[in-house]
Amino acid sequence: MNFSNQEMSQAYDDNYYQRLVDKISHMNTQEHNYIFTLVQNDTNKYTRNRNGVFVNMSVLTKETIEKMASFVQFCEQQREFSCKSIS
Repeated sequence: MNFSNQEMSQAYDDNYYQRLVDKISHMNTQEHNYIFTLVQNDTNKYTRNRNGVFVNMSVLTKETIEKMASFVQFCEQQREFSCKSIS
C-alpha cells in the first residue's frame, strides 16, 4: 500500500500514523537508521532503550512525517523494482 499525495497532504489521523509505523516496522536496520535521523533532525523527544527507539509521532512536524512517508514509499518502490528485475 502506497501513500497517495492526498493522504500525505491531509491532516494525519491515528490510522495514517499506524499504517506508517507498520510499514517502518518491516524495514531493515539501515532504513530504520535513516528514519531515526529524520526524527533526530526534528526533535529530541524520543525514548531509547534496549528494545529500540520510541517516538510520539504527534510531536513531529508535518514536514518530517511527509519525509518519512516519502522515504517509505521510495523503499517500497525499490523493492518492487528489485523483484521485477530479478524475475
